[in-house]
This record gives sequence, structure tokens and C-alpha cells, in this order.
Amino acid sequence: MNAQSLHALIIDRHFGELSPEATELLAVHLAQNPEAQAEANRILGALAITEQTVLEHPELVQMGGGEKKNAPASPIVKKGWFTPAVLAKAAAIVVLLGASGATGFFAGRTQPLSPPTPTVASVNVVPQTPRSDSPWASYRLAPDPDSGELRAVRVRN
Repeated sequence: MNAQSLHALIIDRHFGELSPEATELLAVHLAQNPEAQAEANRILGALAITEQTVLEHPELVQMGGGEKKNAPASPIVKKGWFTPAVLAKAAAIVVLLGASGATGFFAGRTQPLSPPTPTVASVNVVPQTPRSDSPWASYRLAPDPDSGELRAVRVRN
């Protein structure tokens, strides 16, 4: 049993808040564990000193007979996502999206429907002639007369 659970059980037993079964199990645990018994005695001693101090000096503790603080006029409301600040941000986002969409729409409407006349780029086609001084070999596909399959054949320059 960890120290925090032991403290809670001892305090609950002292104030009579434990069930009879739990009280019996705590007594068995304290009887079998001398360290836990010593800790229980220390806690009970602190509780006794506290009770004695409160009885001797009741002015130190307000037991409900003292002045009560006035409750707030408005009930406490749990804040969620539905607050004015969040709604203002959402409205600003909607306005920006609407403005950008409208701008794009009207900009697109002012453009002509058909594209301007296309211009053709002039391309000079140079016939490929194999270079005789190239270090790379040239190949072409040619049918094999024996099998009828295509084979890569080296072209001589």
C-alpha cells in the first residue's frame, strides 16, 4: 500500500467514514506492518493536536457561524467555444473568405472567354546525321532473318 492511500484510510477511519470491512482490513494491515503502524500513530497524533488546538482556540477556525461571503450576482458560466471572441474570429474569417472569393469571381468575369490567338513557335528541324567523330555507337532495330525477331544492330558511320 502506498503512503498516500494509507494516509487517506487512516484519516477516514478516524472520522468514521470507513465501512466496517475496510476498517477491519486496515487494522489487519497495520498489525502486520510495523512501519505502517508507526505512520498511523504519527498521523493520529497530528490529528489529536489539531483537534485540541481548535477546541482551545475556536477563533482560529470559522465553523460556519462566521460571515459568509456574498455569492456572485451572475451565475458561473462554464466557458466553451461559443464565446463572443470566438464568434468574432469566425465572422472575420467568413468575411475574408467571401471577399477573396468575390474578388476572384469578378476578376474571372472580366477576362475574355476565348483565349487570345495562339502564336506558333518556329522550330527548325535539323536532320539527324550520325557524327563520324562521336565516341558513342549508334544502333537501330532490324528484323532478324532467321528468327523474325527484332534485334539491335550497330550502325556503322
